[in-house]
Amino acid sequence: MDSDRRCHAVKADGSRCGVVAGVSAATGLCRMHDPAVAAEVAAARARGRSNRQPRPAGAVVRTVPAADIPFGGEPKTLDEAAALSGWIIQAILTGKVDARTGREAVLAVNGLKGVLATRDLATHKLAQLKADLLEELRGNTA
Repeated sequence: MDSDRRCHAVKADGSRCGVVAGVSAATGLCRMHDPAVAAEVAAARARGRSNRQPRPAGAVVRTVPAADIPFGGEPKTLDEAAALSGWIIQAILTGKVDARTGREAVLAVNGLKGVLATRDLATHKLAQLKADLLEELRGNTA
């Protein structure tokens, strides 16, 4: 990454801000660190906090023991991830898991599905390339 395009601000922990997008060419700072827009950023944060939906009073967070989650909550294949998604939906609809927890679980499983699909595609392509190479080598030596 081109370090000249990164925000030049130093964070509270002493490390450099790593933001690249939105860095002002004039100041070398991102919007979060640029004092010229500090009031605007503070107002945006306040609006975000005011839009937050608190849990209703008396709302119960329902989760299930890890032993009850299929595949130990760690599906290894797309089929297992799809089955886990179905289980989460059923758990939400039957009240085993509260909706907010279920929504977060579904988001995590969907992210995992993307990773598994990419891995499976790469594995398939690599196997095909190996097969093609072996076929070519056998054709060249015969």
